[in-house]
Amino acid sequence: IINVLSSVSKDCDIIYNCNYFAITPYIKYLKDLKDFTYYTIAHSDIEWVVNSLSEYDLITDKYIVIHDKIRNELNKKGIGNEKIFTVPNYIDYDNIYNNLKKYTNTELKKSLGIKENDFVVGMVTRISPDKNIIDALKVIKNTDIPNIRLLIVGDAPKTTESTDYKKNVMDFIKSN
Repeated sequence: IINVLSSVSKDCDIIYNCNYFAITPYIKYLKDLKDFTYYTIAHSDIEWVVNSLSEYDLITDKYIVIHDKIRNELNKKGIGNEKIFTVPNYIDYDNIYNNLKKYTNTELKKSLGIKENDFVVGMVTRISPDKNIIDALKVIKNTDIPNIRLLIVGDAPKTTESTDYKKNVMDFIKSN
C-alpha cells in the first residue's frame, strides 16, 4: 500500500478521504515524506467520524462537511471553524420547480403508479445499509395512516455491499 500511495501521491498537493479510517497510518507516513494538504470529508456517518477524531485529526489539515450540523459536532470536539469548510449538497430548486410545476400532483402520482388518494412519504437517498431503508419501510408498514407509500428516490452505488442491500430492500418490498 505504501508503494502505491507513494507513487500516486508524489505529484499531489491535496489528498482527500471520505471516511476511510484504515488509511490513516499510511497517510501519517506519507506526510513525513511530502508536504500536502489532507482533507477528510464528513457527510453521512458523522458519529463514526466524531468518534474517530483522535486518529483523523492527527492527519487532517481541513474537514469538508455538507451542513452546519456536522460543523457543530466537529466544533464540540474542539475542531475550530478555520479547519472546516462547508460545501452544501447542491439542489437546483429552480430547475426542479420549473419542471415539476408543469404537472399536477395527480399526474405525478399517476406517472409513478401511485393512486391519487395515497399518502406519499419521500426518501431521497442512496440505497446502502447505512441509510436504513428497510427500517423506514417497516415504519411505513406499521403506521396507522391509510394508503401510505414510501417513495425512494436514489440508487445503490456499484459496490457488492450496496447491490446486496438493494436486493434485500427489493425482497422486503415484494414480501410485504
